Amino acid sequence: MKEQLFTSIYTGKESFLADHKVRGENVLPGAAYLELARAAGALVTKKKITQLKDVSWRRPVRVNGTPQKVHTRLYPVGEDIGCEIYTQNEAGINVHCEGKLSTASQTIPGNYDLASIRQQLPCEKDGPACYDLFRIKGLDYGSSFRGITSIYYSETASLSCIKLPKDKAYELSPGVLDSALQTCAGPGFAKEDHTLVLPYCVREVNIYRELPDVIWCYARVCGSGKNNGGVVAYDIDLLNAHGEVLLGFKELILLPPDGVLTTKQLIPDKTACLFSNSWEDKKATPVATVATQLLLLAGGSADLADKLKEKLAQEVLSVPESAPVDYFVKVLEKVKE
Repeated sequence: MKEQLFTSIYTGKESFLADHKVRGENVLPGAAYLELARAAGALVTKKKITQLKDVSWRRPVRVNGTPQKVHTRLYPVGEDIGCEIYTQNEAGINVHCEGKLSTASQTIPGNYDLASIRQQLPCEKDGPACYDLFRIKGLDYGSSFRGITSIYYSETASLSCIKLPKDKAYELSPGVLDSALQTCAGPGFAKEDHTLVLPYCVREVNIYRELPDVIWCYARVCGSGKNNGGVVAYDIDLLNAHGEVLLGFKELILLPPDGVLTTKQLIPDKTACLFSNSWEDKKATPVATVATQLLLLAGGSADLADKLKEKLAQEVLSVPESAPVDYFVKVLEKVKE
């Protein structure tokens, strides 16, 4: 495929902006980027997009009073499709989200037992109670993003029931996907942690089946996300009433919108930290090096290597006869030395 570019113009009156306010501002939801990328990929390939991977949300798109042009760029990356969602102004290009798309078939995971999951989650809240707590955090959701009707939770997992009218304009409805991400708040409810967090990155989003009107969302702290200095990763599966997996997030990380977690949060567990780049200009300092020559004798005997060393007055090393790949490996090891 050739590079393709799509442009959308948002005024802030769209439901996915008007119903998604962060600290009083209309902010394009992280879930909306996934649908933008998926829809663009499907148009270009004429195939079903089955996976989005290595997705990172770098900075939010805010639309408050002034219409905003949002560009979606697709380009080939091996067998995958690269995707970059950005805006542009006088200062240059601002990349807001990037990742890769795939049309490869996905293996559908086994079914879940919803009743068994519920029995493992001792705490419960109804939808209105959840959205009251979200508002305290700074997240003000309108009706199209208030999908959670009930949530069951513990300190490591949560299960929510999501009910929203089906919108035929989307395959991945932003309101439904955002409600699934909201389910990650369950462990925070259990710990009485009311920190505002937003999507930062996700390793995979796998699309298996069409999303119905009523969905169960099972979110849990994944193994790689435990004890990482306050940074938690989640696996999320969207299920139907029979426990069949419809869509899955692998290793989703949520972070505060103001940046990394506070020093106080990171101190108790020093197994992981987050760093940002800060480049400074500095003049290069010349470093004196002593170059040495080494002659590699491929397939020759050690005796011949010794004679060449004496004749040429330089180091000669014999590499015994072997397959081309073995030659390469042995030569590479010597170069590294």
